[in-house]
Amino acid sequence: MEIIHDGKVLLRKGYGMADIERGVPITSRTVFDIGSTSKQFTAFAIHLLVQDGKLSLDDGMRKHLPEMHDFGKTITIRHLLQHTSGLRDSSNLMVLAGWRIDDVTTPDDQLDMLMHQRDAELCAGVGGFVQQRVLTTIEDLALWDRNFDDGRVGGKALLERMQAKGLLDSGEAFNYVPGLYVETYRGAKIVSHLGSVAGYASQMARFPDQRFTIVVLANSPDISPTATMRKIADIYLAHALAPKPVPVAKHYPAEVKPGQARLDALAGYYALSPEFVANFTVEDGRLMGQATGQGKLQLFVSGDREFFSKAVDAQFSFEAPGKDGVAARFVLHQNGRDQPGLRAPRPSLPDAAIEGHYYSEELRVLYRVEHKDGKLMLAYPRGKLPLDSAGGNTFIAGGPVGLLIFEYAPDANCTGFKASDGRRMRAVRFTKVAIVAPGPESGQAWLMMIRKDVKISR
Repeated sequence: MEIIHDGKVLLRKGYGMADIERGVPITSRTVFDIGSTSKQFTAFAIHLLVQDGKLSLDDGMRKHLPEMHDFGKTITIRHLLQHTSGLRDSSNLMVLAGWRIDDVTTPDDQLDMLMHQRDAELCAGVGGFVQQRVLTTIEDLALWDRNFDDGRVGGKALLERMQAKGLLDSGEAFNYVPGLYVETYRGAKIVSHLGSVAGYASQMARFPDQRFTIVVLANSPDISPTATMRKIADIYLAHALAPKPVPVAKHYPAEVKPGQARLDALAGYYALSPEFVANFTVEDGRLMGQATGQGKLQLFVSGDREFFSKAVDAQFSFEAPGKDGVAARFVLHQNGRDQPGLRAPRPSLPDAAIEGHYYSEELRVLYRVEHKDGKLMLAYPRGKLPLDSAGGNTFIAGGPVGLLIFEYAPDANCTGFKASDGRRMRAVRFTKVAIVAPGPESGQAWLMMIRKDVKISR
């Protein structure tokens, strides 16, 4: 941990152990993986190149990386820096391809993964680019902090440009600048970025108007750098921060306990978008809800077909059941938005239609859908996940995979699926394949792409 005020180090200290087995304590020179906190260094380096006239933020990505796929619309360096390129997140892709989250990866590994991608949702703000690691210490970060004050490297004009708010293609500004977030805490401006990777967590937060900086590096996911940083700011900057908001006691509506039949009428799958569905089930007389990529929540009754969650700030309103005895629509009220969800039909094809092997050319990985112990399962490089029907051709898998939307040919044969996690990785295509037995000469097995004259060796 490190606290800096007006260029002077007020506190620089390590707590806990860097290596328990060897009894090595954490010191100010202990090296940490700071994850996404390192993005500001990449952004700064690119701005230096811009200042030297070696590139422009409006250069197309393929001008400097011609090996990248042409997605049909120019992705600029500015898009990459702002995370508005629409490229899938490379770390999420690598997990789907079989990498462990704590595996040692290099920028080349992640770039190789991105070079095999063939789809991007341009300027959607959902993707990232190569997430390079910077292994560093709090002493090194003190030097980096000093440069924001004196501009010794790059100059102050460059640092001001680097901290200008990002712009979407529509011209709308948002609070992410290249590698940093510009926000406020208790009325004070704060420039920071959080990092989290492979059990490490970090945050470097600068209060520029108070010339105050807090660096928190941790080697345990149990430690929240943001919470720690705010507690320190509350103490040292008490005179400069606005009063803390008085906590308002959360008052929940009085619960109503509807009968089993009424809950059964609401249970089922509802699609809020092609890649985001909600599944409601009745368990022990309670309505439970689970959305794509999220955990299961217990819902509490507040009125006639009105529910709320105590775990998250969300409310759920269901329409009255129709003649078929079930509700056809519900509305999710969350974050000031009202998002409708329509009941999705159950799959019309038997599970056997989707059983088999699936190969992703973008990930270079083989998946398998199979029945096991009466349950439809998805086998991927790190284990097996249950597949739950979300209506139509859509299934939900747990863990890192998310939502699967199966595709069918006119003759009703399944040809593949697209996988999405609903956030940082969308529509990764898998093609259904048949595994051909090894030939007598090659001794290799082949994957035969269904409806394609393509063979891929394994």
